[in-house]
Amino acid sequence: MARPTIALFWQHKIADLMANQGMTNVPSSVASALEKIATDRTYMGDLGKNPLPSISTIARHMKKIRNGDLALYEQRHHFRWPEDLGPGKDQVPREYSAFAMECMGFYKSMFDVTPMIGLVQRFALVSSSVRKDDKKYNLQKRAIVAEQLWYADLVETIPYQQRPDTTMITMEMALSFVEVELQGLGYMDMEEPEHLPENFYVPMKDWNFFEYMPCFDADSAAFGMEWDESSE
Repeated sequence: MARPTIALFWQHKIADLMANQGMTNVPSSVASALEKIATDRTYMGDLGKNPLPSISTIARHMKKIRNGDLALYEQRHHFRWPEDLGPGKDQVPREYSAFAMECMGFYKSMFDVTPMIGLVQRFALVSSSVRKDDKKYNLQKRAIVAEQLWYADLVETIPYQQRPDTTMITMEMALSFVEVELQGLGYMDMEEPEHLPENFYVPMKDWNFFEYMPCFDADSAAFGMEWDESSE
């Protein structure tokens, strides 16, 4: 019988503790940290679907990480400048250095956290893909999109989990990119295309992951956006 998959939040938290808190080889320390998190924080997710993993499960998962079997593990390290600039798949291209600094400064000033390499990568990608004069894609909006892409890519690494559809995110960016040009050509009133894909949702079982999506979480609450309360 196959062992149950550890919930995304716990997987990511274990990797976070190993990569950024020096707990690479101490399952008991990781287990204590997870227990404290589950006890002290407001647990928004579906407890039935996301039980706290046992120490034996934690140890197995940590061994998997040490063996290099957890996708995107290197990208879960906190970003360091300029060490994490370069051509590697777990680095941010040097030409995006300014975007990386912008991302670091934003998360440190707003949330007092150092963003992970994976989030900085996606922030830089989003920032390089929108117009510099596009007020819609301000600093906060670019951070929200980067968080959505980072979450989607992490979900995709979990066996039997379907990657959230980010087509709507791509379409919104593409339409915003050409809007100024079309208006310049005389198309002043752009009609919204028909048959747009569904909005981006985070299921209830992953609501704890909002710890790593602070901009998306704050924006959703501020504008009354609906989260997917299904646990599927």
